[in-house]
Amino acid sequence: MNHLRHELHTPLNHIIGYSELLPESATEGSIAALEPGLRELHEFAQQLLLLVDQVLGRSRKHDEIDLHRLSTQASGPISSIIAAAHDLKGKAEQMGTEGAGQDLDRIASAARR
Repeated sequence: MNHLRHELHTPLNHIIGYSELLPESATEGSIAALEPGLRELHEFAQQLLLLVDQVLGRSRKHDEIDLHRLSTQASGPISSIIAAAHDLKGKAEQMGTEGAGQDLDRIASAARR
């Protein structure tokens, strides 16, 4: 289970990292209008990380782990992250900020993993 937890943490850490960096550039640059959506995206990723840690916690025994619960409960936040990244990318492209769009693509790709 440690391996599975690590495999799930990696893309979540990518999502969290990018969603933390983008608001910093949003406040400094022309994409400030994206900041509320970026914060929401970050919150979804934090929820997923908490869920993964709850279901796959270190103290859990193999027979206590409910992967169906993890899959079911994770699907909503994952879908929300992908949809938010897509929406924010469209807004970023309208603003002419391709760098933010690329980072949002990375977020959506990590969520799909």
